[in-house]
Amino acid sequence: MKEVPAQLRALFARRQSDAKFSLEPIRRLCAALGHPERRLRFIHIAGTNGKGSVAAMCAAVTQEAGLRAGLYTSPHLYRYHERFRLDGVEITDAELAVHLDRVLKIAGDATFFEISTALALSWFAAREVDLVAWETGIGGRLDATNVVTPRVSVIASIGLDHTQLLGDTRAEIAREKAGIFKSGVPAVTCEHPPEVAAAIEAAAAKRGTPLRVVGEKELGAFEPPLAGAHQRANAALAVAALRLAIPALGDDTIRAGLRNTRWPARCQLVERGGDRPPILVDGAHNPPGAEALAAEVRRRWPEQAVTLVFGALADKRIAEMGVRLRPVADEVLLVPTPSERAASPAALRAALPGGRTMPSLAAALDEADRLGRPVVVAGSLFLAGEALILLGGGRDAGHPNETFPNAR
Repeated sequence: MKEVPAQLRALFARRQSDAKFSLEPIRRLCAALGHPERRLRFIHIAGTNGKGSVAAMCAAVTQEAGLRAGLYTSPHLYRYHERFRLDGVEITDAELAVHLDRVLKIAGDATFFEISTALALSWFAAREVDLVAWETGIGGRLDATNVVTPRVSVIASIGLDHTQLLGDTRAEIAREKAGIFKSGVPAVTCEHPPEVAAAIEAAAAKRGTPLRVVGEKELGAFEPPLAGAHQRANAALAVAALRLAIPALGDDTIRAGLRNTRWPARCQLVERGGDRPPILVDGAHNPPGAEALAAEVRRRWPEQAVTLVFGALADKRIAEMGVRLRPVADEVLLVPTPSERAASPAALRAALPGGRTMPSLAAALDEADRLGRPVVVAGSLFLAGEALILLGGGRDAGHPNETFPNAR
């Protein structure tokens, strides 16, 4: 691993600091930076699953429309820089150093995510970005990204994730996500179960937010650029939001922008040729994501069970993911996830009975090749990133999502 800049080490040292879940730190940072958020336009996107896909589609179409398109997402797959993109290109080392240094000097006790969010605002404002696809981190109401007033707000699918922070029911989680709604700012969402829909509608009414629900008839209007039936709703949400943010947007521009969307580790198929089986890499890390992945596996290989390579973080609903994924797998290989929060081998075995513990992802992929069935790698975005690096689709840049190792 090449030497990591001291600024990044200082930032990543805050990765495991306790989140305060207050907007005051990011407001303080924005004030110290001269309020860059007031000089920018945003599509603000929240949700349990799909919000990153929606953001990526929004940015790609915005760029196709001839506007300077910003994209802020988390976490990263390979390296920290990919969280910040302008017209599809990551922030450079030099720009990152300048803006990170600027924010660290005023950071105080701000968290990793608050600093990252302030960095994004500083960079996008300096580059005079026209429209930013702005993804929340966790929740919405008290998420650091909620410091902005967007052109349009988006709520993607709602499921049970981060329940220790957001609530134990889908309705409670929906209320937290809908905390991004602003008075008079239009919002779009997809169809939800009744209790979720009611919570979102009530939040919109309380805040004076005009709310539009994207219905079933709109799901086929534009071909989604990403695999999986669930991406139809994400594409429809992106289009609805873009039409509000960029009123003159034409259908041809939307289609071209969607075709140009790149969003790795979302039902990404890696074909390796020869006798080696294909590998489907997906960042599914909660029960709704696992259910969507299982549906895609059945669609791709309806007559054949797969080899599932699975790893997860300890704070995830592993057993519920296992219930959804185990039926599509003939063999399950359990692997460590590259994180200090990785679930233990015992926890993985309990969630997926009959799974075999492997010493590493590389060893599991070798064993999966020997078994000869199609392979699915899932359970964590961290694991998905490691898989794409091993398979040649990524680059080992030494920027993990937790903390840097001591070795350089």
